[in-house]
Amino acid sequence: MVMTQNGEYLLDREQQDNRMDLNLKKNIELVKEESEKKLISQKLFESRILALTNGRKINEILPTLNENQRIIFSLRLLEEIVQAQDNKYLNEQLQDYLKGFADFVGLGIDSTIETLVESALMGVFTWLGIEKWWLSRQITSIIATDPRRLLRAIKGDCSEITKLIAESTVEAMVMGYQQEHKSVSGPFSDFFRNAIGNWLQDSDMVKSIENLLSDKVCDLFGSAKKTLSTVTGT
Repeated sequence: MVMTQNGEYLLDREQQDNRMDLNLKKNIELVKEESEKKLISQKLFESRILALTNGRKINEILPTLNENQRIIFSLRLLEEIVQAQDNKYLNEQLQDYLKGFADFVGLGIDSTIETLVESALMGVFTWLGIEKWWLSRQITSIIATDPRRLLRAIKGDCSEITKLIAESTVEAMVMGYQQEHKSVSGPFSDFFRNAIGNWLQDSDMVKSIENLLSDKVCDLFGSAKKTLSTVTGT
């Protein structure tokens, strides 16, 4: 250590080099540790997806499954993707990791999530007779924006998933109505469009749809929940 004219002490060249070497070694260890964690996370994720798909592509598997199997498969895969999104070591390259398992993954993770949400809800859409209608696509799109809420609802009482579907149905109806009539302008048409939107969003409307869906949803997702709980231990 060297003293300056001001009475301050400075590290000599050798001490500076030693400190730089120590910092460099720490940074190298840190980078190495992060790389190892990322690799482990990737391998674990890929092994879980492989266990689910048995090496086959998702879009080849879905058409071969019965209703209960399709719900379980879609929800388990959706849960893996959501957990991967929350993993800092997987999030940025998640789409690349999944490409080998489904052709539609190339369209983006959001499209993949929508496909799985639609697959899980197809039994409800078919029962309602809207599986090929714009309403089912709109409901799917709304629920897919927050797949975590769907997964939480599945793990709760069947009334929770029923309420989620009912609320999303009403929201989809409002959005569909407003989009359909947005080309019509003027004070009265704006008032009428908003009034219809407010009426659709009324809690009684949501409750009516819940009552309509309740038995079917509880039947579909009750069976799936039992199997999911057995498989995942939740």
